[in-house]
Amino acid sequence: MTPFSSSERFLSGLSSEATGKLVAAAADLALIVDAQGVIRDLSFGSESLKDLGYENWIGQKLSETVAKVSLHKIEALLKDAVSSEAPRWRQVNHESATGPRLPLSYCAVKIDGPSQAAVGYSVMFGRDLRPMAALQQSLVDMQQASVNEHWRLRDAQSRFRHLFSTTTEATLLIDADSQKVHEANPAAVQLLDGVVRKLQGASFPCGFDERGHKALLAMLGSLRLSGKADDVRAQLIDGHGELIVSGSVLREESGPLMVLRLARSAAARPTAKAVGPSVLPALMQSSPDCIVVTDTDGTVLSANQSFIELLQIG
Repeated sequence: MTPFSSSERFLSGLSSEATGKLVAAAADLALIVDAQGVIRDLSFGSESLKDLGYENWIGQKLSETVAKVSLHKIEALLKDAVSSEAPRWRQVNHESATGPRLPLSYCAVKIDGPSQAAVGYSVMFGRDLRPMAALQQSLVDMQQASVNEHWRLRDAQSRFRHLFSTTTEATLLIDADSQKVHEANPAAVQLLDGVVRKLQGASFPCGFDERGHKALLAMLGSLRLSGKADDVRAQLIDGHGELIVSGSVLREESGPLMVLRLARSAAARPTAKAVGPSVLPALMQSSPDCIVVTDTDGTVLSANQSFIELLQIG
């Protein structure tokens, strides 16, 4: 604390009324406390505190208005008032009969003036900490929500990876930026074994004839821009047959991935627009976890039995 350099010149002639106004304006709550720690008077600089009805503190010991954990701070504040050192701010929690505890930060200053009536009294300047406490709680809630969302996403990604590696449907994960094969499940590796020497890390499309190559490039472009695209029929090179390729977008922490599902024409399922969603793998249907498949608009295409039982719907 740095005091005024010319306080005697400017403040010595202040009336008690003016002094009271200065004290009230300098704090959200100001208390006049005697040497025994009894509250003799108080003033409110904050209307929100005044509405809480703390006027009945007058005549009580300050220590009787606070929580037990704050008692030692009250003792320290009374000692600060008579100390020659600069006053320290200390957080105190007041008890409340109607709501949560009231957190205030106090510093104490001894009244030292010509009036003998004021000798032995101190002024407690209090700052309302509720706005700061509310902000801190909001930050904690946001952090907790972020942590929960992070683990929810990690859990969903873990389940997706398990399905990805065990499903019999050939599936590729394509990096949306580099357009390289980020990952290929065993079914995809087996399907393209005779066409592409090393699938993971290869630039996609690979292993298709010129017409199929162009069609798949257009499909990837549509997925990158809008998140959805029509199925594409693409011919493999060297007469290895025709594949039906369908795609979607997967959002991950590291960035978006394009999910491509490949099936031979003879065994390919009808498109979702014609007869509805594809048949889910047996593993997905028997999973104890609830799994639902939707399109990019949020329309449910298929769900396993666990999901149906959870919602108790047909």
